[in-house]
Amino acid sequence: MLKRIKHGYLLTSGAFLFFVGIMLIAFAPSVSYLFAGTVCMGFAFGIVYPILMGMSIQKVDRSERTTATGIHQSFYAIGMFTGPWLSGIIPDRLGIRTMFMITACFYFIAIYLFIYFLFKRKKKFSPWGHLRRY
Repeated sequence: MLKRIKHGYLLTSGAFLFFVGIMLIAFAPSVSYLFAGTVCMGFAFGIVYPILMGMSIQKVDRSERTTATGIHQSFYAIGMFTGPWLSGIIPDRLGIRTMFMITACFYFIAIYLFIYFLFKRKKKFSPWGHLRRY
């Protein structure tokens, strides 16, 4: 799939899907919206995580790929610890909806950064693949 669609597009779409899932959960009027949000987040994780894992070893020498994978997993483990920890502290003080909104803001920033770095190249390309004329 990466040969047909560049990783930047997949990362952006995955982050957007995660953002949609979080927003569905944050404003869920019923349990079915909670399930739909969780499904969106599951698909997003399935898109984003393997790409990030592959990117972490992409430009590393073959003999050092296990080290790069270990470093990637270490950062993932830090996130797995701090995420639930902060997700317990924030709702206690500000409410659960606020916690989801803060998480959605982080994903909105991630979407913006993915789009910014995706289209920022030395050669100025447009999103449709042809050169921009200045």
